[in-house]
Amino acid sequence: MTPIRAVYTYPEFLYDLLIWVIVWILLKLSTITESKKRMGFTILLWAVSGYACTVHTRGVTIVAAIIAAALIYQITLKKKLMNWPVTIVLAVAALLFYKFGISLLMQFLNVQHAVGNTSVPTGTGALKLFLTEPKTWTAFAAIVIGQFNEAIMMSLGLAVPVVWAFAKTAFSRKQWTAENQPVILAGWFCIIAMMITIGGQAISRAPSVYEAMFNGGDWDAFRNVTYGRYFAAYAAPLFMIGLYLLRKQDMRQMVMQPALITSALLQGYFVFNIIPYINHFNGSVWSYAPFFFTRGFQDNISTAAYLAGTFVVFGLQVVYALLSSKHKTQYILPMVCIGLIYVYGFNCLYHEGYRSRQNAEATEQGIAYLQTLPEDTTIYIKDVPAGSAGQGVAWLYQFGLPDRSVHVFNEEVPAEQNAVVITNSSENSMLSHEGFEPHEISNGWYVYERTGENS
Repeated sequence: MTPIRAVYTYPEFLYDLLIWVIVWILLKLSTITESKKRMGFTILLWAVSGYACTVHTRGVTIVAAIIAAALIYQITLKKKLMNWPVTIVLAVAALLFYKFGISLLMQFLNVQHAVGNTSVPTGTGALKLFLTEPKTWTAFAAIVIGQFNEAIMMSLGLAVPVVWAFAKTAFSRKQWTAENQPVILAGWFCIIAMMITIGGQAISRAPSVYEAMFNGGDWDAFRNVTYGRYFAAYAAPLFMIGLYLLRKQDMRQMVMQPALITSALLQGYFVFNIIPYINHFNGSVWSYAPFFFTRGFQDNISTAAYLAGTFVVFGLQVVYALLSSKHKTQYILPMVCIGLIYVYGFNCLYHEGYRSRQNAEATEQGIAYLQTLPEDTTIYIKDVPAGSAGQGVAWLYQFGLPDRSVHVFNEEVPAEQNAVVITNSSENSMLSHEGFEPHEISNGWYVYERTGENS
């Protein structure tokens, strides 16, 4: 249940693992009564959380979610969860690590460019737009409800009964039994982290989505409407918690009907108020595409692709409710697993896989050639996209040459005598004038090297 697949490289893979480790530590802490052991697991919790802040800049969310979940747990049960003096010291350290640690790490790795995506911008411009332009509220709702729908799509419809089951348990004092206390704690951590993530993204991205919806702005902003990648790290453990709570027939009877109504409202809003804006944009279609066999980077996107995915997943939810009412719930998870495997495989081939192939075609032969050059060769790469859907090639070359320093070519003649330049242009008068000559290394890609003339 993830919007990212393992045919591509993302920081999420490590970040997801760390979230599972944090959930495990919280589960352990809820069962510990010995103070020394509690201190040890508290230190471990914040060590993992501090490290997570360097894996992805949104790791700061973890700090707030842990503290909030711990406070809810302690206030509800009048029961100590963590060592609070240690927590205060290490939580502050984690925040400082978030603030300065990434920059220090980049300096250590000799990365000279700025680190993006490090905060939620809520400057006066965005706030003024919220207060003066009501259509911004529509954009905000599109992001929030669109991402709720993304959770429904990623889980093939089980997200809503999962959340209902957690809500029925967490907001009922009698459900805080010794058996349920650990999973309620972990569930609160996941829910709060998701709320912070989706809320922060909605606030920061609503102005750009508003521009795309109403003023002909950049369509790429519509990716935020179904951008499950950020909150999915917390959704997967919550999914496990919800399935644990749904194992009981009485819980399923309580939640299946309200869950179906909730899904109908959310997916209905998506169909009538969001699809009309994004129906021809491929960046939001990935959870829907497999149900209409749409290859998002190759096929034209249509309303039908979004509608097909929406109706199939809502239909599956009706089937789940019927199976539950007939005491045949053992068939639900196999159905979900088969569906998730299909969706994962489809997007491996036609989403990340397609981009990966374009990345490889643009860079593999160049990387192989550069590996034959002396180690003191200075490498310059023109940072243009690899094909129609690929990434910037300069970063791909650096990934492929981890022990070499790759520089971005900014249309300036390299000062180094041993420099080479790779671009997608067979003619560059500036380089040629300074003694560089090109030769083709792959289809449409050229390496410029000094010949000695004019050098």
